[in-house]
Amino acid sequence: MQELPDNQKRIGVTIAKKCAHILDFATLPCTTAARHPVQPACGVMAAMSGNLECGAKILAKAPIVIQPPQRDDNETLQEWVYRALRQAIMTGHFVPGHSVTIRGVAEMLNVSLMPVREALRRLVAERALELLSNRRVTVPKMTPSKLEELASARIALESLAAVRALPAINDELLQTLRALDEEVDHALHDGDVTTYLQKNQAFHLTLYRAGDSQVLIPLIESLWLQFGPFMRMVLGRIGVSYVLDRHAEALKAIERKDPLALRLAIEGDIRDGMGSLSQEELLANARDN
Repeated sequence: MQELPDNQKRIGVTIAKKCAHILDFATLPCTTAARHPVQPACGVMAAMSGNLECGAKILAKAPIVIQPPQRDDNETLQEWVYRALRQAIMTGHFVPGHSVTIRGVAEMLNVSLMPVREALRRLVAERALELLSNRRVTVPKMTPSKLEELASARIALESLAAVRALPAINDELLQTLRALDEEVDHALHDGDVTTYLQKNQAFHLTLYRAGDSQVLIPLIESLWLQFGPFMRMVLGRIGVSYVLDRHAEALKAIERKDPLALRLAIEGDIRDGMGSLSQEELLANARDN
């Protein structure tokens, strides 16, 4: 992945340090007090101009926007709602501590309350969401110990899944992985958070699914469900924390059919991303949410 210019690094450091708890900024629309629409990055611009308090308020109040997937012909409405919410959580559309009502989700997806209620029940059971007594759902808060545990679990499962998938990766699939990595690079260069999250996830899961594992993939996805909401926080610092292109290392390892190099590349990719959050920032996030 390309290293950002020094001026962009400085901006990223400033925003990450002072606004780490509201770094869900790149794609969420926001409005002024008079409810006139403004640019999606208005909170960032306020922070960059020195008005950090104003920027934080704008970003914290930004509404959740879900881009639901295409519904399959043989897919029930209940399964589609569940899949839409699950994907939205995994790609960080639900901000930690930001709660919504069952009715609010139903209106976002233009469906009745029943399939939403069932989907939320399943997601609560998967520890992706918490159901509050007032019938709202919220993303659980992150703590340093939880992040460390998630990182260890991801490294153990995803490095194993990658190595198991290695013999099944042919030239066609390798080209698909290269194309996804290029899209990740472009998204980072353009500051497109949503595309980055989607393509980064697609790169990892496309690689792992080549192994056709019936056990590892559901476990890995459950970890992404718990970690996805915090990916935007990681992305706020990823430009300054990435020194090596771990996806590029993984692709080279696949070309050489080198399982050890692939394992190390996946482990490094996870550590670089999840390890870029300091304990101070996580504690601040927990207090503010």
